[in-house]
Amino acid sequence: MWVDSYITAQIDNYFDINNLQSQFIKKSLENDIEKIRKKIFPRIAQEMMKILNEVNGKTVFTEKIINDHEEEFKKIFYEGLKIFEHSAVEFSSKLTMKQLESFKNEFSSKTKVLRD
Repeated sequence: MWVDSYITAQIDNYFDINNLQSQFIKKSLENDIEKIRKKIFPRIAQEMMKILNEVNGKTVFTEKIINDHEEEFKKIFYEGLKIFEHSAVEFSSKLTMKQLESFKNEFSSKTKVLRD
């Protein structure tokens, strides 16, 4: 799976993680993404089918249709994020002070453009 490698590389850019931390992240992501596939993707598909049924045969896709489903999509999104919560907390407990300082510096550097 490429997404676990990509996310791990992005985390490494900020925290300068070691091999054990990298392995932990990849394994956690693998498990969490599988949960997303099983729990969240079907719910997204179900909500999209509801929209399809509403617009089927109509020539106009209105803002009202999107607004009617916005809260459910938000709810699904946040439930998906919660799946990663345990792994993120466990990962953060494995960080050293040096890695936290690395994050602070990298984050500050990469967001400087937004602040200026």
